[in-house]
Amino acid sequence: MEYALIDRSRSWGIEPYDTVNGQRRSRALWALIDEFETQIPALANRMETIRDHGNNAMHPSKHKDVVRFPEILKKQSLECVDAIRAVIEELYQ
Repeated sequence: MEYALIDRSRSWGIEPYDTVNGQRRSRALWALIDEFETQIPALANRMETIRDHGNNAMHPSKHKDVVRFPEILKKQSLECVDAIRAVIEELYQ
């Protein structure tokens, strides 16, 4: 999703890059999501779902009070597939 948001941002009037210490860098995912939520409010929940589930899967924390069961991970994965499909379709229409 991050790459799609960067790729399509200018067509939605959003600047995808910041300059930090003289270097051009892509904006943080949360910042891009915030900008797109104002442009496409209907996708807000889907983008948040993708980010939240992705962070849980890609950056797990020992300190979270979350028990990981395969059934839960499968359910979250399927939710992400549905959500990313909707986001990509809207961004590239």
